[in-house]
Amino acid sequence: MGLSVDKVRCAEIGKRLNDVRGQLEMSHIAFADFLGISTGSLHNYIKGNRDIPSSIWVKLLERFDIDIRWVLEGDNENGLSEQQTIVAQNTMLISKIVDERIRELGMTVRPEQRDKAVMYLLSELSKSSGGFSLEKENVDRFLRVVAS
Repeated sequence: MGLSVDKVRCAEIGKRLNDVRGQLEMSHIAFADFLGISTGSLHNYIKGNRDIPSSIWVKLLERFDIDIRWVLEGDNENGLSEQQTIVAQNTMLISKIVDERIRELGMTVRPEQRDKAVMYLLSELSKSSGGFSLEKENVDRFLRVVAS
């Protein structure tokens, strides 16, 4: 059973599936063979004439590290997937907070130390389920460790 989507979205997903085929540098015949389908079925998926079955997504995930979310949702106006946009926004926010705290604390921090602080805080925030926040105390504590 495939994911049921409207005709326009189905065509957009089909185009992105074809983009994946191109990125893998596989011919239509080789891609269809890999997926265990006929070239006619592949053509119908690419054109948006038929929903793509779940078995296709499973094969793509098992063999290639493709971004299924991108294939299904596409890009936003910035050319980034929704997940990439969230990471970029969080990185910019954390960078701004770190720079502000460095200034307010009058610290001298080398660029690589600053970047390490941003990456650590981004990592901690992404792992957190409410147990970590970007409050001044958390940022300051890590900046003092990185700067020493």
